Amino acid sequence: MRSKAAITTAIFILILAPGCGSKKAKYYMLDTPPDSAATARAFHVRDGMVLGVGPVRLPDYLIRYEIVTRTESSEMKMAEFHRWAEPLDETMVRVLAENLALLIPGADVRAYPWIRAGEVDLRIPVEIRSFEYYPDGKVRLVALWKASARADDDSRPHRTEVSADAATGDYESIVTAMSEALAMLGEEIARSITD
Repeated sequence: MRSKAAITTAIFILILAPGCGSKKAKYYMLDTPPDSAATARAFHVRDGMVLGVGPVRLPDYLIRYEIVTRTESSEMKMAEFHRWAEPLDETMVRVLAENLALLIPGADVRAYPWIRAGEVDLRIPVEIRSFEYYPDGKVRLVALWKASARADDDSRPHRTEVSADAATGDYESIVTAMSEALAMLGEEIARSITD
């Protein structure tokens, strides 16, 4: 009887043992560039102009917590242990708004959703077409966006394609490169608004 209990306990321990040292997920956030880097390229608009950034819409394959990369082919890889700390669309709209606030210091930049949409002078909705790391060591961002005073503006959107180098190809450098690519998008939007 005792040996049967001992065998059962041993089997139970063997089943649980692999899980004891199991890999833990790491969580990442996009970030804004340092203030000094952004303000060195400052753009100007009328003081107090209200810019409403967002919403940011993502393709279905990016609506997930796992960080998405591409393999040698067109295959997508979802990183089981490297995840976003918050939904990617929410992070992108917040960081893009922060980038624009740094780039256009005279503007009042608000991230979507706005409390009172009528107080927004320019709306900047963004549709992300692609935003992932490629095997050549680059993060590529493809986005369609507008800067419009009207919600029902049916004009043709701007298309931005940028890339940033991921220094080592690990997930920390991939996320840093993604932040850089998002900052480039912000700079292109800022330039368009202030031309």
